[in-house]
Amino acid sequence: MVCVLLLVMAIGWAQDISGAQNNSGTQNNVVLPPDMPVYALELTLASDLTSLQGRQTVTLTNTSDQLWGGVYFHLYPNLLGGEMVVSEVLQAGLPLEVTLSKDASLLYVPVLGGLAPSEQTTLQLSYDLTIPQRMGRNYGVLALQEGILSLAHSISDVGSV
Repeated sequence: MVCVLLLVMAIGWAQDISGAQNNSGTQNNVVLPPDMPVYALELTLASDLTSLQGRQTVTLTNTSDQLWGGVYFHLYPNLLGGEMVVSEVLQAGLPLEVTLSKDASLLYVPVLGGLAPSEQTTLQLSYDLTIPQRMGRNYGVLALQEGILSLAHSISDVGSV
């Protein structure tokens, strides 16, 4: 089973979508700042629902006034009873040497040549995720329980710089 998703990590923001309507039939007029990270995901879910393979492409913009040497990605499954193993990180098709925190919850990704203010780059992460089979530290937000699959926090998101 393959799911391809495009997510925009901007709560309360979106572009003015000409002609788009909400459930009440009125037009949506929400604005998305161009500097928000954009996530494109390709997820392949195992038939037994216990694991998935993910590939995510993240386009991000340096919104600060300082050069970014790299970015951190949160690996929430590693804190929630699952296991997320990142096998490859690419920038412009080139593999990057990444650093994993001791508790495996943060992944530091260096940006080739740094990322100057207002500049944009795209990073690709490939990973395997083992989905927890019981509720524990995850409160059921990332688990397969009683035939219900919940995949909250099944991607790694950009944290801090």
